[in-house]
Amino acid sequence: MEATAGTRPAPRRPRALLVGLVLAALAAALSPPGAAHQLKEALTTVEVNERTGLVEVIHRFWLHDAEHALGSLGGLTGDLRREAPLREAFARYVARQFVLADAERRPLDVQLLGAELEGSFIWVYQEMDAARFEDIAWIGHGSMQEVWSDQLNQVNVKRPSGTRSLYLHAGDGLVAMPPPLPPTS
Repeated sequence: MEATAGTRPAPRRPRALLVGLVLAALAAALSPPGAAHQLKEALTTVEVNERTGLVEVIHRFWLHDAEHALGSLGGLTGDLRREAPLREAFARYVARQFVLADAERRPLDVQLLGAELEGSFIWVYQEMDAARFEDIAWIGHGSMQEVWSDQLNQVNVKRPSGTRSLYLHAGDGLVAMPPPLPPTS
């Protein structure tokens, strides 16, 4: 197709598409194995369940990250979707890495309930007596941070006055819990 005066030829989309596909394939080939799936972040929620009278601690991890971490930490390999002992091992690992502590940094008694899978996530459940909820002054969450130094563990503590969030990085240890939000008028 020839251009007439004052017009430009139509762009050559097939060539641009081909170049884009080649660059994407090259980037994928040069990436470390599994890097595309490792998001290196976890979300934990701590809140009182008024119905049960317990503090629920719910951890959510990307399934793919959890499988890689198990392999790196304890040489455990397999499919978390199919192997209950691996899920249990991961839940025990998370329970050892997560700490709620009082003002003197003494760990509070948080019990492991178990783990389950849903979609692309593994969920780990813990609980403690709601009478100790206001005693939480320090939080530690080192899960998977010895595997990936850039692992980010977000902990949301939900109170009636609002949610306070902590973002824990490798090496943080115990982090002071922010005070409750002031009541709104």
